Amino acid sequence: MNQILGGLFSSRINLNLRERHGFTYGAYSSVDENRGVAPLWVSASVRTDATGASIREILAEARAMLEREVSAEELELAKESIARSLPALFQTSGNVISTIGNLFVFDLPPEYYEGLPARLAAVSAREVLESTRRHLTPDRMIVVAVGDRREIEPQIARLGLGPIAHRNADGEVVEEVARS
Repeated sequence: MNQILGGLFSSRINLNLRERHGFTYGAYSSVDENRGVAPLWVSASVRTDATGASIREILAEARAMLEREVSAEELELAKESIARSLPALFQTSGNVISTIGNLFVFDLPPEYYEGLPARLAAVSAREVLESTRRHLTPDRMIVVAVGDRREIEPQIARLGLGPIAHRNADGEVVEEVARS
């Protein structure tokens, strides 16, 4: 799901923000690997005047992932990108240590990576949709925007996403604007 949403250059978010709208040079998403709940990150450096529109488009793409199965082409490209990246996990000593460490961290069998391409090949578009519906919650996403407050705050407020809080460099809330 992540590869299709924003993990690849040809992802939905990048094609939307970069190719369709020209808001950014690149936009990407990633999911932190974790034993429990893990965040999905979407990142893009966009033109100041396109901040609100970019957020709207990112959320629309996330919501669209919940509506219907991914296309066969998207699924195949995502599977191939993951499978083809496997050799890099064993390219350097550091990569090998991290990769083998993940077997222990995530309680995986020693042959996990050896069997991964076959397991990827067996994943269906239906399974991707079902998993996405279980784990992706666009309405609970938190937007972090950095830029000229005078220009981006009105754009974000118009989206009606909820309260807007301003934080300092230490992450402390210095002001919360009561908007919904």
